[in-house]
Amino acid sequence: MVKTASREYPKTYMHEWFSTSPTRGSFKILQSMTPNNTPMYALCWADRKPKCIISNRGTTLPGADSTLQYERRIERPQIIELFFSKFSTIDVHDHLRQGYLEMERTWHTTKWHHRLFATLFGMVATAAGCRDSSIADFNSFTSQLSYQLIFNDFTMQRSTRVTFSALEQYQRLSGTALRAQRKCGVCGKKASFYCTGCSGPLKKQFFGVCGLKTNRDCHAVHTHSV
Repeated sequence: MVKTASREYPKTYMHEWFSTSPTRGSFKILQSMTPNNTPMYALCWADRKPKCIISNRGTTLPGADSTLQYERRIERPQIIELFFSKFSTIDVHDHLRQGYLEMERTWHTTKWHHRLFATLFGMVATAAGCRDSSIADFNSFTSQLSYQLIFNDFTMQRSTRVTFSALEQYQRLSGTALRAQRKCGVCGKKASFYCTGCSGPLKKQFFGVCGLKTNRDCHAVHTHSV
C-alpha cells in the first residue's frame, strides 16, 4: 500500500485521475519493468477513497467483490483482491513477534549483538510458527520449540575464545593493566586470546587468536577453518 513513501510512484497522476470522479470500483493501472524484466504494477482503485498499491502479482480480470458491513458490493480487479487478502500478514507477524514472543522485552541486555540475535531469532521463530499454523497454534509451537532448544541433545565441536591470563602461568602483569600476549596464529600480530580447541596448555602450546576489539576477523577465519 502506497501512503507517504511515494518517491518515484505516480501518486500525483493517480490522484488526478481519481479527481475526475470515476465510477466506484473502477481502477487505473500502469506497468513498468524491473532491471531483471519482472513486471511491476502501479494501480489506483476507486473506492470511497483512492487506494494506491504497487504489486508484481495479479491480473486486471474481475475479482470477488469487496463486501462492506452493509453489504454494498464494489467491483475490483483480481490484483486488488489478491493484495488485500495477504496485506495483513505482516501485521499478524509483528503482533506475534512483538506482542506475544517479546524476545527484546524479556531479555534485558545492553549488548547490541544480544539484541540483534533476539530480534533475528524472534523473526525466524515467528515465521516458522506462522508457516505451520495449520499443524499447531503459535502458543503450542513456541512451547515445543522452547522445550527442544533447552533439552536438545545435539553435540558439536566448539572453538571458544579464552584470555591467556585465565591460565595460572599467565596472570595479569603485576602493577600494570597489561595482559600477557602471544602471537596470533592467523595474522601473526599480538593477541591476548587463544583457542582452547587447538591449544595444549599442559604442553605450553597455544594457538593465539586476535580479539574482537582489534577489528580483525582472525577469530572468524580460524573458526571456519577448524
